[in-house]
Amino acid sequence: MRNEITRREFLAAAGAAGIALTSGVLAPARVLGANDRLRVGLIGVGERMGSLMNEFHGLKDSHNCELVAVCDIWKPNREKAVAKVKEWYGVEPKVYGNYEEMLAAKDIDGVIIGTADFHHATMLRKAILAGKHTYCEKPTANTLDDANALIAAAEAHPNVVVQVGTQRRSEGNYYAAADFLNTGALGTISRVNISWNYFGARWIRSLDGVKAEDVDWKQFQMGRDHRPFDARLFRQWRLFRPFSTGIPCQWLSHMIDAAHMVTCSKYPASCGAMGGTYEVKDGRE
Repeated sequence: MRNEITRREFLAAAGAAGIALTSGVLAPARVLGANDRLRVGLIGVGERMGSLMNEFHGLKDSHNCELVAVCDIWKPNREKAVAKVKEWYGVEPKVYGNYEEMLAAKDIDGVIIGTADFHHATMLRKAILAGKHTYCEKPTANTLDDANALIAAAEAHPNVVVQVGTQRRSEGNYYAAADFLNTGALGTISRVNISWNYFGARWIRSLDGVKAEDVDWKQFQMGRDHRPFDARLFRQWRLFRPFSTGIPCQWLSHMIDAAHMVTCSKYPASCGAMGGTYEVKDGRE
């Protein structure tokens, strides 16, 4: 009897079972076999990916996986990530400037997506279509059309493992709250109020050293706009339409997800929000 399964057999089974590609459920090295290593590429290696790649690297021995490729549209990001991966593994990773080229690579099993929010839905959908198991940062999408197209792709490819990083799902206090509410001790929950108090000027990033020749500006815009290169739009895209919806995608996605999680609700019957740009007058939309 064969006691080991191959990497691809494991991933196919994981997809069929709805298992996510995360530290808690990745098969350990003893299951996959010492020579059957998971090969993963990084798409978008900016500040958020710094945390993700560190976490992933910590699993390299226990989960028999390695980072083998780096993709980013900004040269400084690529160079920094390549240096880090080489430091960890002793070999230079394959470098891509275009994510679709990485997705076409036959020697990559999965990808981690940490790009700008408005890239997520398109990149994740194409990763699924390419058969790449994927962990993607939240939000999944910032338009319903993009979200629906992504869901359709995922449902059509059930053997591709996909997870979106809504971090409340990894925090025990939210599960404890859900367990308590589901005891019925508070009766019927008919309304959820959510607040997040922060008064600073969020999402301002340095423009130092940002050069047009170092950026694939067309790829960054991803068809949403066709304006000339603008360093501030590139580095502070969260502040401007059509690249961001602002608070809803950045923070409300966490809050709504937490409400759904603890109440076991699928959709709210209604919702309301108030807000505006009252204090920080820096040209943000």
